[in-house]
Amino acid sequence: MVTVAVLSSPTFNPVNVIVDTVRFAGASSEKFVYKDVNSDGVADLVLHFRIHDLQLTSDSTEATLTAELRDGGSIAGTDSVRIVPKK
Repeated sequence: MVTVAVLSSPTFNPVNVIVDTVRFAGASSEKFVYKDVNSDGVADLVLHFRIHDLQLTSDSTEATLTAELRDGGSIAGTDSVRIVPKK
């Protein structure tokens, strides 16, 4: 499993994310939980994705997370990734 967090901020509450619409590298989350991972006192959205569902290759250097919000908006975020080959 790969774990990805959508962090809260003073202007964003991840409870407003429609979890069924979340995609990370083309994959849907297997499970999720709300948990304060950055110690700011506000719950963050922590999602878990199956590795084999991710649409990444050994050459991938970035992955994008997208989701729809309950107010009709959407979010998107891209970050760098490092693919570690199996031993």
